[in-house]
Amino acid sequence: PPSPHPTRLHASLLGGSCTERSMGAMDVRPNRTLTISLGMSRTASTFQFVVLCQVMRLKTNAPLPCYFKRRVTHDDLASGRTAVLKTHNFNATIETLRGQASADVNLFITARSRSHAQRITEQFERRARLRPAYVQAYDDFTAFGWFHYAGVYARQFDLSQAEERELKQFLRYWVVVRRCCGRQLSQDYRAILKAKTVGNPAADHPEDAAALAHTFESEDYNDCHIYNLGSDIHQHA
Repeated sequence: PPSPHPTRLHASLLGGSCTERSMGAMDVRPNRTLTISLGMSRTASTFQFVVLCQVMRLKTNAPLPCYFKRRVTHDDLASGRTAVLKTHNFNATIETLRGQASADVNLFITARSRSHAQRITEQFERRARLRPAYVQAYDDFTAFGWFHYAGVYARQFDLSQAEERELKQFLRYWVVVRRCCGRQLSQDYRAILKAKTVGNPAADHPEDAAALAHTFESEDYNDCHIYNLGSDIHQHA
């Protein structure tokens, strides 16, 4: 049986019906070397960055630099090396990519909603004369889920079925660790953990905690309390 821990994926990153058309079309050039993930805060930008990094590692079957930059520069565009960069600096990215439509780069962006994604696309086309490969809308992401999105990215980059399965095996545990542990864990689960430390009985019944940002029925509810984070998840992550 396949290993629950994909061997080629980089462990240091552990930090209704739907069609691909319904989420907007991708315009991916799978063989381009530089991949930029330009993220709005709290729009699953880290998910997009990690998926792109793992997809490119699977494609190249080799170590690959994936890192955050405050500003993407012309030197990054001219380096010629395969890499995945993440940034939150929209204006600087627009300025760097202005007039670079033929650059060896795939630009991916995250946005808050479909309408926001459309405005961002128009802004890049107008100011930078460049159309993003894809703008991921957070409302779609919460509705359709990470598993579906992982498949969409895998197919757009021409991953094999085995590689797509490996990607999803990695993400299955990464998504839990991302939302439930570390500096960027869910604000709801952070509140529940804080309540536990002060003996608040509501912490044992998170669905009844009125102070949570997301209700128990919300598509974006974290579900962290259902996992054995100290054993099962970390063993595989």
